Parts: sequence; C-alpha cells; structure tokens
Amino acid sequence: MLAVHDDQRITVEAVLYNTEKDKRVTKQSKTIKVDGKEDEDFTFDFTVPVDTDDDDSYSIFVKAYQKDDEDINCVNDDVSIDVEVPEHKLVIESFTFSPTNAVCGESVYGTVALRNLGASDERVTLI
Repeated sequence: MLAVHDDQRITVEAVLYNTEKDKRVTKQSKTIKVDGKEDEDFTFDFTVPVDTDDDDSYSIFVKAYQKDDEDINCVNDDVSIDVEVPEHKLVIESFTFSPTNAVCGESVYGTVALRNLGASDERVTLI
C-alpha cells in the first residue's frame, strides 16, 4: 500500500504490454495531488493493436509512486487480459479508380487494398 499524507503528488503509470512479443504497446501516466484521507480513482483507455494475433498475450502493468520519492514510496501490480480476435474480419485499406472521370464506352480500372484482421484466412472475390 502506498503511504500518502495530505497533499502529496502521486503519479500512476499504466503500460499495455504484449507478453508474447515482449514488447510495450503503449504507456500512459497521470499525476494528481492526493489527500491522504481519500481514495482516488484513475482511468486509462488503451487500444489493442488491429494486427493482434490469436496467440498474442497482453498484460497491463500499473505502478503508483510518490513524486520525487519513487525509491521509497512505490507500489505496482499487473493483470493479464484476454483479447479475442474475430474469426472473420476484412477491412478496405484503400480504394482507387483510374481514370477518375469515366467516359462512356471506355474502361475504368480499380485497385482495392484489403487487410485481413480475422483469425482465418479469407478467399476474396471482387465483382
């Protein structure tokens, strides 16, 4: 437990970590002045990367410490989180036509870039 007295500046750091790839995804921190008699809630929002694989594992590491006294007054914890990758999910990353102005009777060519974010391989047919 972090020992807090009146009007202490407390910093809370939260890190979203991919434990499978041993890689920090993102880090956030907040510092506030805390009254020793009150509990404080901190809220962090993380976005899981779109290229997450089924076998990726994630944890959130949280550390709270007194500003300028981290070596003495510090606590930390972590929690594993389950990330579900959808079975089927395709997104269109880009879509272009050439020429941009179509004339009756002439051909128009299109290019579509797709990205598979799902767990399964996909077979795509363009009509």
